[in-house]
Amino acid sequence: MLGQPVDGASLAFARCGLGIALATVLAEYVWPHATGTALQVLISGPGVTWLQPYPGLSWIRPLGEPWSTALVWLGVVACLCFAAGLFYRLAAVLQVSIFTWLWLLDQSIYGNHFYLGSVLALLFALLPAGNRWSLDNLIQSATGSVRPTTTVPYGAIVLLRAQMWLVYFFAGASKIHPDWLSGEPIRTWFRGGVPVERLAAVFGSQAVAGLQPVFANEATIYFFSYAGLIFDLVVGTLLCLRRTRAFAFAAACFFHLTNFLAMERVGVVAPLAWVGTTLFFAPDWPLAFVRWLRRPRIEKPDWPWFFAGLLLFPLGLLLGWRSPSARPPSADSSRPLSRAALAVATAWFALQLFLSLRHFVIPGDGYWTEEGMRFSWALMTRNKTGQFTRFEVDDPRLFRRQGASGWTVDPVQWAASPPLIYDEIDAPAVAWERLPAVFLACEPLLGERCFFRPAAGESGTGDVARAAVVRLWPELRGQEFRLTPVVPLERLLATAEHELASQRSLKRPNRESFADVLRAVHVRAREVQATDNPALQLRAVRGLTNRLLQIAQALPASSMFQRELSTLAPWMLQGARAPSTPLFVIEGNAWRAPGENVLAIWRQTMRRPGPELVDLDRLESRFWGMLPPIVIVRTQGGAPRVCWNYWLDTTPQQRESLAIFPHVLQSYAAHVAETWQARFQRRPGVRAVAYVELNGHPQALLVDPRVDLASAPLVHLGHNAWILPRGATLKLP
Repeated sequence: MLGQPVDGASLAFARCGLGIALATVLAEYVWPHATGTALQVLISGPGVTWLQPYPGLSWIRPLGEPWSTALVWLGVVACLCFAAGLFYRLAAVLQVSIFTWLWLLDQSIYGNHFYLGSVLALLFALLPAGNRWSLDNLIQSATGSVRPTTTVPYGAIVLLRAQMWLVYFFAGASKIHPDWLSGEPIRTWFRGGVPVERLAAVFGSQAVAGLQPVFANEATIYFFSYAGLIFDLVVGTLLCLRRTRAFAFAAACFFHLTNFLAMERVGVVAPLAWVGTTLFFAPDWPLAFVRWLRRPRIEKPDWPWFFAGLLLFPLGLLLGWRSPSARPPSADSSRPLSRAALAVATAWFALQLFLSLRHFVIPGDGYWTEEGMRFSWALMTRNKTGQFTRFEVDDPRLFRRQGASGWTVDPVQWAASPPLIYDEIDAPAVAWERLPAVFLACEPLLGERCFFRPAAGESGTGDVARAAVVRLWPELRGQEFRLTPVVPLERLLATAEHELASQRSLKRPNRESFADVLRAVHVRAREVQATDNPALQLRAVRGLTNRLLQIAQALPASSMFQRELSTLAPWMLQGARAPSTPLFVIEGNAWRAPGENVLAIWRQTMRRPGPELVDLDRLESRFWGMLPPIVIVRTQGGAPRVCWNYWLDTTPQQRESLAIFPHVLQSYAAHVAETWQARFQRRPGVRAVAYVELNGHPQALLVDPRVDLASAPLVHLGHNAWILPRGATLKLP
């Protein structure tokens, strides 16, 4: 049966769709933009020194420029030749090789659409998909050198159908999880406004006005969750049956179109899956469809199936028509497939089953640990974000004692210009009365600011106060500066409420009104100051900064809110209480760039007026860009902490992957240790503190911060003990 020749039209149609889809993906990486191509940013972006290799595949490297770009353009040409059937075998080999090489360069590129594209490209490279509608056949017919065939073994169709069945089924099996069954992550996406924003970008904001309450409704959330689960589990089987094939194909088209229009990060999974579903029709369906277009007519349905299906669901009426069988070929004879071909196909599907099932037998929640999840067709199953990540370097030789209780950096061991050293604070427990008279604060959203705390009984305004500041910071002598009283968070929120009262909405239409945003800001502000749970507090900190940034983007730069935001009391966004002593922000145009919140020039032109205080435990990863490459923080009672600023040597795509995947954290920790060893001639330990939020659950530590990840073993087919279970509570080191 597998060796029986059938028409190659459906295989040719799928070949064209696959080639065009993969050409589009490759072209996106080398298409010129103002900041360069995506490929150039990945392999030679500013400060980028590391690629995230797959275990055992570190030998797969970029070629350097311009050769890497030229190779990807060659891949685009190969994909188009593959689609057209020109030099089919050569084009197929180049297509799968270059496309797979690209996403194997760095783990952050990985997506199910890349994996699916490579799998289908590999299978097509082994199949005679160029026997129909190809330029090779046209050339052979014109020259008369070889009589081209238009048929393919039925086994080629069965192989691809089986592959698509596996993709659909295991996409559904991976959703059998308590989070998905409870409505997550659909709830997070829908209530966050993702579908409305995507639809507004396609159809316009007016066309989707009022849809947000519909998507946020619990009934809608549960419908999409369970409909997606059931669809993935059964659609492959329904496509195999002639009675249900038309209905299943229509449902698949609707499903993939909905995902493509309303959801983020689906890539070309939707087009690839749609092309793959056409293979379940009769091998000659494109020819039959063309004949129907020439003489369209609708056959009489099987009325019992028609009405029964219509009563169950709107598309069920398609059950009234059974998919036609294939027309028998007019030429060629059946040839049994070789045992070698059957053995290769069997080994391939054994591998696919192993990759798709392994995460079910590895201990722990794969949604959280990610162990065994890649290459398992877990499509759109979870919403995972990491906002608080840092790497700490253990190098005891770097410091030496200074006095009875102090520490200092050993200049011999550092072997560089004196490093910038910060002083660590605990924002919710800051002792305002013990702060220096002049100090710097490094904090989220507001960057680095300078503050003056007058002595008890002294005023913070007037010439006396200015003279006190100049005495403490001599570089200000002769410069224009002003002392502005800090404002508490409650006053800032009241100002925002007053100024937004005339605003109809924020910049994101149809998502939330300003009242909703202000309500969320107040809630987050109370959560930041009310909870002692580190995970809940970090989640509240992120929500508060996000909301305030959203308000700042909605109001003009000249607004009172923007001015008061720059004078907000220090560490309010990290859980600090209102100051118990008078505080003033020192503002001056001499060292502050216009429109910038980050105080930076003083490092090059002025000595530090006082210590710079920072709460690293509550500093989101995205704000590490204002810190130096190596962050040294003085602690109370022990040696300073050394943090590696990964924000400066990775791309945004890498940082997104780095923050949520434990195995990538482990790989980067080894890279940090190797870089440190190359600079200081000694290998340190590297620990990671990573807080991750999964499917709306409170943020929790992902990996054990007590473990040296740089030397920790990586188990590929089992559980790694240094990955913490979800919800584990450990005190930060």
